[in-house]
Amino acid sequence: MLVRRKRKKSKDEYLYKELFSKLNGRKVKYVSLRKGTESGETILGKDGIINIIDNNEIVILCNNKIVFRNPIDILKVDELMSLAGVNFRYKDEDMGENLTVTAYYKYHRK
Repeated sequence: MLVRRKRKKSKDEYLYKELFSKLNGRKVKYVSLRKGTESGETILGKDGIINIIDNNEIVILCNNKIVFRNPIDILKVDELMSLAGVNFRYKDEDMGENLTVTAYYKYHRK
């Protein structure tokens, strides 16, 4: 008799879930895009907010325009070492290259 065990959720899945819940509603100073291995960045928008929709899609709005929208499942997410922002890494299926979108948090002194 074969018994199949449920796959345990990895530590990364818990960390991602925690990080996404922390990002929801977070204000951003600006959002930039880096293509492949290029060293330059393109500014996508300024003064925005990060929204998580139905726990399966992330949307970044800047000046009432959507500058970034992607399903959470295909994203690799990590915060910057300075904790001043977050990186969203994914492979664009149309162009076939790796893209990195960086959102820098708005900082308010308390």
